[in-house]
Amino acid sequence: MEDDRRPLYAVLGVRPDDTQEAIKKAYRRLALQSHPDRQCQRPAATAGGSADDAAFARLALAYEVLGNAQRRKRYDLTGEVPQSDAALGRRADETFLAEYVRAAPKAARGVTQADMSLHNLANYEVLEVDGRDVPDYMRGIVMQGLSYLVAVVDGMEDREVVLLRHFVMDQMYALLAYAAPLDEGAFAERGYIITYYDHPLQAGIRPSWSDQNGAEHRRDSAGGLDLGRLREID
Repeated sequence: MEDDRRPLYAVLGVRPDDTQEAIKKAYRRLALQSHPDRQCQRPAATAGGSADDAAFARLALAYEVLGNAQRRKRYDLTGEVPQSDAALGRRADETFLAEYVRAAPKAARGVTQADMSLHNLANYEVLEVDGRDVPDYMRGIVMQGLSYLVAVVDGMEDREVVLLRHFVMDQMYALLAYAAPLDEGAFAERGYIITYYDHPLQAGIRPSWSDQNGAEHRRDSAGGLDLGRLREID
């Protein structure tokens, strides 16, 4: 059978003739189901948690191969992934981060001094996590914020996530999970935003993402999570 010779398609539950968009949607749906921070009904240290971690890793590998047109073509022809391929060494959370926090469209926007609040998209620049826009240590912080969004935001499979930095308060970062397009409506009406202030804090106070959204905007099952712990930077 085709699934026996090309098992990565079975991992994502897609067919060899499915489109790249179908593969992307399948990965998002399944990765969200098995994401460690979505398992709110289970204690952290159960055997089920280990199974979910393994499933999350298998999905990531399948998507690294099938989500890339060139890797997919090679896999379709040979049924293999070369041992030297970077896809084999990438961590599952890195794959998840790369899928969600992509380079968002950058449009020139005027900056006014009249209103430099944290609640106006025009006051932020769009950053690339994999580029030169942010220091390396911010990757782990962004991963933590993305894990939190996964745990509390409904419909993440259909949302995009963008990393923002305030133009004036340049140590203020924001992660916005939004329904496209990226505009003021996404920021004010169709999005869920959390913020992080990258500044040395007093000893003994752990840095954390801040969530000012009301409980009515969170997933119903998020009530079973320790949200404060999820926001803390490890």
